[in-house]
Amino acid sequence: MLHVPKLFETEVTDSTVPPFSDELMLFHIATLLSAAIAYYSEAFSMGQRRDLTADYAQMNTQIALIAEDGIKLLIEKGWMEQPPSATDYESLERIRSMIIVLYEKERTLL
Repeated sequence: MLHVPKLFETEVTDSTVPPFSDELMLFHIATLLSAAIAYYSEAFSMGQRRDLTADYAQMNTQIALIAEDGIKLLIEKGWMEQPPSATDYESLERIRSMIIVLYEKERTLL
């Protein structure tokens, strides 16, 4: 006996509240666009037909422009996290010097 497939009508609601945040959706789209760029780049590098590699390059450019708009929107909304960066030793040294000065002032007061 075959089971009756589930209908998608039960998935649709009258709700006006989105189930996912705009931030999550935009992040997901940016991730998919990054994957698309990677796939087209791989196809470009492996392709042996010149006409297709030109198309891949053009599609990569178009997707990159869309991704740039998404990244600008993430930055504008304050949703883009700061990427990891190298340690700023100069600022750490300034903080260390300030702590030493404060420590020495406190020692002289005692």
